[in-house]
Amino acid sequence: MAWITELLNWLNDPQSVDQVVAGKRKFLKTAKEGPITELDTVGISNDVLKKKAREFYSENKEMEISKVLEGLNTIWFEPMLSEARVLTSYILGKYHKNFDDSVWEYIDKWVESIDHWISCDHLCVEITPHLKVYENPIYSDLENWITSNNFWRRRFAIVAFLKHVRNNTEAVSAMLPLMDQIIEDKNYYVRKAIPWLLREASKSDPENVKDFIKERIKFLSKTELREATKMLDQNIQSHFLTLYDRMKNN
Repeated sequence: MAWITELLNWLNDPQSVDQVVAGKRKFLKTAKEGPITELDTVGISNDVLKKKAREFYSENKEMEISKVLEGLNTIWFEPMLSEARVLTSYILGKYHKNFDDSVWEYIDKWVESIDHWISCDHLCVEITPHLKVYENPIYSDLENWITSNNFWRRRFAIVAFLKHVRNNTEAVSAMLPLMDQIIEDKNYYVRKAIPWLLREASKSDPENVKDFIKERIKFLSKTELREATKMLDQNIQSHFLTLYDRMKNN
């Protein structure tokens, strides 16, 4: 397919670059935990990648989703560039009205190859809002992923709910049992997702989130607790922080 070659050439075209490569590479190659990513960067910003995705979709709106997925699979794997994986997420998200079961099959394959939070979170932000992750069959897969030895699968299983839990209490009710299974997780990237998703879930279902935090406060750091309760009533947040201090001082 000619469009695959065109996108690969565009990614490697110096005229596409709008960032200092050395600085972006230093950021990309920093790992808080686990091995350093094998991906490289060419210095293309997300804004430029988004623009390219819009242009591509405008010119290829009628492309069958099977062809889109087949081509994007090459873009995801072949160049081993962070920008290629972000662009894959942006382009696929444009075709959300045409999603079918095969999309999740590709997501499963791509998640297995993830070795950086940028790839993980862009898939979650751009793709999973258009999938009913809180219902089977996808939810049953996430139940398996949450106990995976691959910490990127564990992170994905929670961050996949990001946009859903902001305004969907059904999604909150589905996410919390998964979060309960990682509440004692020691991995840096998994732990960062916990307060983030609790904070977002509190926007739609504060009571459920409050109950969840109350029962599991001992498993959170004070920083995590502060972030998780950020969107709750200020008095409630103060109560939790005071409770935390008392618990730690006893």
